[in-house]
Amino acid sequence: MNRFYRLGILATLHSIPEPSRPANRIQAGQSAMFRLKSYRNRQTMKSYQEYQKSTASLRQELDKIRREHAERVLQELRECIIEFGFRPEQLMPPPCTARRRAKYYNPASGATWTGRGRPPDWIRDKDFSLYLLPANADGATVSGAVAPEPLGR
Repeated sequence: MNRFYRLGILATLHSIPEPSRPANRIQAGQSAMFRLKSYRNRQTMKSYQEYQKSTASLRQELDKIRREHAERVLQELRECIIEFGFRPEQLMPPPCTARRRAKYYNPASGATWTGRGRPPDWIRDKDFSLYLLPANADGATVSGAVAPEPLGR
């Protein structure tokens, strides 16, 4: 009992209302501790719920401010585009649609392969250098060039 007085817990226990649970669940000698734990749990739950409410309201406020700011920035962008006479292709260049040039050629079927992805069956487990297309001076391959016949195949 002295330990509780030193910690100031007993003074707190007197201000804690009785739990709303039936009295038969509280055993003799444990009622003070039970009330303290119950009080702490309720206080923790209240603070958790309060934090949830405050974070939800902060998120809503943040979204509102972000939308307002985005509208102002968009309006400024529109004004700058008109003022400086930018064209759409200057602002958003078209996506690159160029296909990769073939790097390997199968003389038997005429099939080509760029060297990317899974190797096709005709080149798998073979020496890739036997199927290389001849390269231009700038390093690009000629798509119509014929690779030399595979040696010993």
